[in-house]
Amino acid sequence: MSEALTFNILYAGYLLATLVCAFTLFATSRKTLYLRRGVVATVFAWHTIVIIQRWVVAGRPPMSNMFETLILFGWALTLAYMVVEVKYDLRILGAPASLASLLTLAYATLVFPNTVQPLMPALQNSFWLTTHVSLCFVGYGALAVAYLMCLIVLWHRTDWHRTAASFVGALSLAVIVGGLVLVRLQRAEVLSLSLSIGSALTVTAGMLAAAGVLTPALGLLVRSLNLNAGGATTDVLNRALYRTIVLGFLFLSVGIITGSVWAQQAWGRYWGWDPKETWSFITWLIYGIYLHVRFGWKKTGVLSIWLAILGFWAVVFTYFGVNFLLSGLHSYA
Repeated sequence: MSEALTFNILYAGYLLATLVCAFTLFATSRKTLYLRRGVVATVFAWHTIVIIQRWVVAGRPPMSNMFETLILFGWALTLAYMVVEVKYDLRILGAPASLASLLTLAYATLVFPNTVQPLMPALQNSFWLTTHVSLCFVGYGALAVAYLMCLIVLWHRTDWHRTAASFVGALSLAVIVGGLVLVRLQRAEVLSLSLSIGSALTVTAGMLAAAGVLTPALGLLVRSLNLNAGGATTDVLNRALYRTIVLGFLFLSVGIITGSVWAQQAWGRYWGWDPKETWSFITWLIYGIYLHVRFGWKKTGVLSIWLAILGFWAVVFTYFGVNFLLSGLHSYA
């Protein structure tokens, strides 16, 4: 089976999972529960097959460029959601988590080349490549699911935090969808954008304006939903959020440690404050502060929620921003 066909099936699977999770949000029967989990599990299994197929075709772990790591990111996000779903029955996460995985696939296949290229010398260590990248992206997947839970927790509130969460959610959609549209228009030569301060400010202003337009609609949608569906009360969400971030922080920490060991073997030093290393540390520090606030100060305070949201935006910049805006030893991604 060709890679294009396997990806098309995966696209259809995630779209189906999104729709099934959305339409069964308020259903409580056991058959519906099995249907929802069965669809997501089947799509996840096929996603695993897609990664294995790429591994066989490339003859190496498929974790060396943006196309391959985005596929891995979507896989890790779905894995993290499935764990949370089974543990806490938070079916309200099903549709957004499946949609997020679908969008990562869209970026992978529509933005980045899927050609198999030889590894750079620094990456030619299958053990450390697989260990380091897998740990980091499993952590990223858990933190992405935690980000979705942060928004849902804030949407439970009745003050300005709910409106702010709607704006953050709308901004997330504007960045993801708008970025994809801009890339396609750029490639079709409809637009001509460059990596300059002027272009960056223009795109940023456009994203903020789009988020401002989408915020009222998202706010109305949120108010029309029963956010307590499936037992997704604030207490359950806070508990699931904390444990998910602990898990993501653990994987991220071990990923950074294995990365430093690999750096010693590849470049002769454990840590060099390369932009990727610096922003990984910043991300780790933000989540460390979250855990300190959450565990040692206010267990359900809104400050910890916003720290977790800030932490995930740091994850996004570490993953995307550093690769395209800052040059360093990790620019090969």
